[in-house]
Amino acid sequence: MHKLQFNFRSLRSAAALFTAFLLLTGLLATANAFAGTTGSLSGIAVNSVTHAPIVGAKITVAGPSALQSTTTDKAGRFTFSSLPPDAYSVTLSADGYTSTILKDVDVTADNLLDVTLTAASSTSS
Repeated sequence: MHKLQFNFRSLRSAAALFTAFLLLTGLLATANAFAGTTGSLSGIAVNSVTHAPIVGAKITVAGPSALQSTTTDKAGRFTFSSLPPDAYSVTLSADGYTSTILKDVDVTADNLLDVTLTAASSTSS
């Protein structure tokens, strides 16, 4: 009669390897499932001569996928956190400044793009 022998050490190693493979596959699938579908745009609005922040400026992003506006904070900063990937025009408008338009700003998924918008004072000194 032929006796069947099991090598339990090899069996445990194979099971551990298979389990590790399943875990890795699951993690990769989960990472792809949570990949973002939007990008972010942030920046600062500054005076073109003094480089001082422009507080309270209206910043508008306009493109085929979205139209959003916000206002700069006391440091002249602004953020758009959920923009569909696309090319946008970014407009700065503020009392006492000439309007500025930055064209063809490419927002991509899962990325943060940082821009600087400069505007000249429209008041004479």
